[in-house]
Amino acid sequence: MDLQKQSLFQMAERKMGYLGQRTKVLAQNVANADTPNYRARDLKPVNFKEELGKANRVVHMSATQAGHLPPVSKPENFRSINGRSYESNMSKNSVVLEEQMMKLGETQGDYEATTTLYRKYVDMVKLVVGRTQ
Repeated sequence: MDLQKQSLFQMAERKMGYLGQRTKVLAQNVANADTPNYRARDLKPVNFKEELGKANRVVHMSATQAGHLPPVSKPENFRSINGRSYESNMSKNSVVLEEQMMKLGETQGDYEATTTLYRKYVDMVKLVVGRTQ
């Protein structure tokens, strides 16, 4: 079984690549905190809905027995919240170190969550493969 063909592994690989690149961009922001006219940058967030679409997985609810109830309401869509503005100092540098550190901490937490999910999935696969042999 080729685990790289599994959609969860592909999604985890893309997410970890994104997080690594974001860490690099945020580190450049911190390194240029005193550079005049430097504008802080960030990567566009990963769209979870698009990633699920790439995984080619469509799950539909179905009533297999007459007693099953239909869904009460439609599931809510994820929304992105925009509107953060960067401060600017006298040298027109828009890097706010506290904000960059918060983003780096968020990125680190996302990376740890992704690697934990990846490890748990590998453990489940090992458990299933071990029982079938």
